[in-house]
Amino acid sequence: MKSVHRSHLRRTRLLLVAGLCLVILLFAFSSDYNDPGPPMDEGMVLVYPELVQHGALPYRDFETVYGPGNWWFLSGVYALFGTNIFVERTVGLFYRVVCLLSIFALTRRWGLTAAAACMLLAGSVLINTGIVALSWWGAMACAVSSLALLADGAAPWRCVAAGFVAGLAILFRVDVAPALCLAAVPILWKLNWSRRLLLSGAAGVTAITPLLMIAYVTGVGPVLNDLFLLPVLHSSPARNIPFSTVEFRLLLFFAAHLIALALNIAAGIVAMRKLDDSRTTPVLLAVALFAAGITHQPYHRLDFIHLLFAAFLTIGFLPVSLLVLASAIRGQLLRPSFAGAFCAGSAALLFLCMPSIRNGTMIAFAHPAGTTPRNSFLVKRNDRSFPLYSSSTAVMVERMLEKLDLLSKPGERLFVGPADLRRTNYCDTFIYHLIPKLQPASPFLEMNPFSANAPGSRLSRDLEQADWLVLNRAWDDWPEQNRSRENGPDEPLRVVKDDFLLVEEYGSFELFRHKAKAFPW
Repeated sequence: MKSVHRSHLRRTRLLLVAGLCLVILLFAFSSDYNDPGPPMDEGMVLVYPELVQHGALPYRDFETVYGPGNWWFLSGVYALFGTNIFVERTVGLFYRVVCLLSIFALTRRWGLTAAAACMLLAGSVLINTGIVALSWWGAMACAVSSLALLADGAAPWRCVAAGFVAGLAILFRVDVAPALCLAAVPILWKLNWSRRLLLSGAAGVTAITPLLMIAYVTGVGPVLNDLFLLPVLHSSPARNIPFSTVEFRLLLFFAAHLIALALNIAAGIVAMRKLDDSRTTPVLLAVALFAAGITHQPYHRLDFIHLLFAAFLTIGFLPVSLLVLASAIRGQLLRPSFAGAFCAGSAALLFLCMPSIRNGTMIAFAHPAGTTPRNSFLVKRNDRSFPLYSSSTAVMVERMLEKLDLLSKPGERLFVGPADLRRTNYCDTFIYHLIPKLQPASPFLEMNPFSANAPGSRLSRDLEQADWLVLNRAWDDWPEQNRSRENGPDEPLRVVKDDFLLVEEYGSFELFRHKAKAFPW
């Protein structure tokens, strides 16, 4: 009876501590519902799932460099709760909550103090990523939770469940597959052959079967192009950010991430050799290797957001890693309360190294209390809305959409892009979401360099079939020091000049109508 009572007490304390940490972080995350949204990136997670609802297939009907998992999942959510930005951001918050609870589950072996410290520290990083339901965060939720499923042992059902969720992670982002394989090395090392087959087989079947089904319908070429050739070979030179152009504080943060990564790997090795028994899964080393596998994100594109893509894991696990290393140096396991001190020290260094994280975290906690307003301006169209960074831009977009809605007919085709179509680096995909009565005129709903503007691209043919164009001059002067500044063919500009009539300018936006529609005679 006493053992049952102690077990119940431990479980209660576990739930209370995890719940309290989660409530604290949710308070801060709630302010992100008011944040302005990235016009293309958040536009995709609003538009693509709705197209899927109407029978569209990724890689055939719209170009995307991400796996289909996020579009399918969001499509189901929108079918239940409606397509709007509040629902979408709630899904994005759900992804981050799963990440945080998984971090708590992975670290509770070292005590509740250590688990709470890691969860809060990782949360302070994640708060600065917003709550947009990007495919990356769906992949992270699945990947980290798959490791958490193995934290309490590798029973057969856990191996199957972990493999299934890892396969889902690959469906969200195919580029996490190498990182998952790296993380699986220490786990598979300690498993027998039957459980290795269960884990790897469940992951392989879950990830590969849906992709093969899509490839059967759309053809292997489009899937291979969008998921590998385009992001890795074609667009990559125009998306990479040279280290020489990165500000010093960001380089310092990247160095801190690498140091934390090295400490995590070292602690994982120490824990596997000295602290883990034959029945314990080496999850600390697995998480560290997974973080190493996703470090290619900030390495190739070293901006603030992409660095946070990987740093939330390396920084989040630092208190436990320092606890393990300090215990190894002392020759005995230190009290879990030391993890709290390590967490405070890590947070102090993090906030000193990156004031933007410190300021973002402080603003997130202050804003729900009404002390810090956000610079976000809502564009509303019927029952749909989208928050923008500028009040003047929001006003112009509303006026333009009002005009477009008045002049256009349901079912007509709309294309949204930059004004200089020789450079296809970015666009305002959210506009498709705000005027759903018009059909996309092209699969290029997002702009990827050396795709829409590649020699021989179908962009010119798509423009000829469009009824309306919304082009934005704001994206013409792309500031990055890479191949994104190179021009593609002039043919799309000739199509705009010859076949379209400028209706009106709205700030940096230009609204065009096909001449054949404007003058049907």
